[in-house]
Amino acid sequence: MKKILMSVVCAAALCAVADDEESPNWLYFSSKGPDRYADGELVKDGEIYALVWSRTGQDGKPVSEFAMTADGAVTDPANHVMVDCPPIAKGHRCPDHVYVLTKEELDAYKGGVFSVFLFDTRTTAADGTVEVGKRNEDGTLACCNSYTDADVTVRASDPAIAMKAKVEVAATAADQTALPPSVPTPEVKIEPVGGDRLVVKAEKLVPYVKYTVYSKQTPTEKEGTPLVKGVSGESAGMSFNVSTKEAKGAFYQVVPEKR
Repeated sequence: MKKILMSVVCAAALCAVADDEESPNWLYFSSKGPDRYADGELVKDGEIYALVWSRTGQDGKPVSEFAMTADGAVTDPANHVMVDCPPIAKGHRCPDHVYVLTKEELDAYKGGVFSVFLFDTRTTAADGTVEVGKRNEDGTLACCNSYTDADVTVRASDPAIAMKAKVEVAATAADQTALPPSVPTPEVKIEPVGGDRLVVKAEKLVPYVKYTVYSKQTPTEKEGTPLVKGVSGESAGMSFNVSTKEAKGAFYQVVPEKR
């Protein structure tokens, strides 16, 4: 039986946050590692950690068990949605990853729970090398040998979500101190991941500072559109899966916040 790792989205929680245009909603997950496949082997770099939404019944439990076919398809797509499946494994663990929920998703994912699964997508090439994360031309997974519950730490941006999820809540502005002068400017790389989604990868972050991801119409624009707010930095870097529908420009910046 697959264990639901985080119950974050229900009608009450979503109603409390859906109308707050100034506070984007996000889910964060990472693992301490080392993580292993079902056969005990250490997870390979580039493997997939999937964020999955499952519809729940009146008892608050999923109406069916999440399952995948060998060719990487969800067996019950009416009740389970693979929301995010980034190939982010590095150093036998799940690095810090943030998924930003759009307003449409907040509405669509009412009455359900989120879980994080570690997929086993290992395939052996003709030369004997083992590859992971292989995808079809349309971007869907090419295979899934097995999947296991991912032992992850989860945080949410909004207290309403966190109360339902029993996960950590992002610190409020009152908890944050002035920005130290030694904080470096983050380095940012953009990677399209299909559809209206892209990943903003940030390096040179520090753990004691919180960051906001902005979209801007020009690199020098002073005021941009916040896509993620209040996320604590990680020295190993972080990735943010954001929707271009929420962006107001084609330039992206990760900014340490002053409080």
